Amino acid sequence: LLSHLLREKKGLPYFERLIVDEAHRLERTALEVLGENCSLNRILRRAREISGLGLSLEGGQHFIEGLQGLERHLNHALTLLASILPQGRVTQEALPESVEVERLLRQLSYSMEEVALKGEGLVRRLGEDAPLMGEIALASRELLSSAQVLEHWAAEEEEMVKWVETRFRDPLGVSFHLVPLDVSSSLNDTLFSVVDGVVLTSATISVGGSMEHIRRTLGIKKARELFLPPEFSYSHQVRLVVKGGLPNPGSKDYKEKILEAISSILLERGGQTLILFTAYQFMEAVVKALKITFPHLRFYVQGEEGRDALVNKFREDPQGVLAGVESFWEGIDLPGDSLRTLIMVKLPFRSPEEPLVAARSRWFQAQGKDPFWDYLLPEAVLIFRQGFGRLIRSKEDTGVVYILDSRILEKSYGRVFISSLPQVNVETE
Repeated sequence: LLSHLLREKKGLPYFERLIVDEAHRLERTALEVLGENCSLNRILRRAREISGLGLSLEGGQHFIEGLQGLERHLNHALTLLASILPQGRVTQEALPESVEVERLLRQLSYSMEEVALKGEGLVRRLGEDAPLMGEIALASRELLSSAQVLEHWAAEEEEMVKWVETRFRDPLGVSFHLVPLDVSSSLNDTLFSVVDGVVLTSATISVGGSMEHIRRTLGIKKARELFLPPEFSYSHQVRLVVKGGLPNPGSKDYKEKILEAISSILLERGGQTLILFTAYQFMEAVVKALKITFPHLRFYVQGEEGRDALVNKFREDPQGVLAGVESFWEGIDLPGDSLRTLIMVKLPFRSPEEPLVAARSRWFQAQGKDPFWDYLLPEAVLIFRQGFGRLIRSKEDTGVVYILDSRILEKSYGRVFISSLPQVNVETE
């Protein structure tokens, strides 16, 4: 839908009215659709593949020589970038030797575009039905698209967040990313001001009983609001327990105390437990220790297999414990006895070190708004509500939700999280 509206303007038939379910994902998906990225390693592999395929092509000598020259250029660029860039994600502003990197990207963009045009010329001369022309046409389009990304990345565009990412296990794995700061005007111009009627629906579309966040992020100028009563009797089906006495994240003994809290819950509740974390490395460290303490339980951990495979195995295992981070907070359906206990380790605030989060926080501040209350908190509440919703999936389901973050009771913003949940009694232990 968003590719049709924001990009290609094709793929869907004409429509006048639209219903969007899971509409809390709309802004996030729009950011992905309008965002761009280029992996230099992927382009290098593609160039090598096509170079190998086309060595015997009649009339393709200039194209093949161009590909081989691009390979050398990419190898040189990757070696140079590996010596400049730190591991992980770095924003354009914080990039060491940014002028040198931008100059290198402009050179790469020019080389990629030059080879792509040679490939397109070859396809025109020999015809698309000639052997290998389909692969060469596709590769040429990929090169042109990637060249544009690198050109945009090196240019001055104030409304875009830009960062470069190097993969931890591959020092030469370098990719460049661009994401818009705001999609509200794009969505308003291409959707809400064009379509006759739009219904947005989601179980987690409000924050603290207000629709203001969804209105602002999606650029909705005028709309009716409808709050429907919950389908389930949460006060009878759920126990919500906040574990007290735990240190705040970042404290010296945080990991140790969280491990003790999870261990006490597993000792009492056993399997059929979902543990939601907010950081991958922290999850791995905690689960590693839990496996030693609870050898009779089987742990299904994000990253070991695909999400669906892990969920399916967990669903059939009464002694199973499922652990995951961001993508496990929503979209998992475990009705009945397959899930009896849900542990939310930490309130799901996004890391301020993420390039997009940091840039959008500065953008909110520049507009005279509070980045925490207007951006970080509403985002965290929506994720929190999604995580809470993993437990009760039918009118027969029952279980216990444990929150291991005492800030939900101690901090002023905690009441926003509580008020965003269905009516349920909050207990402390």
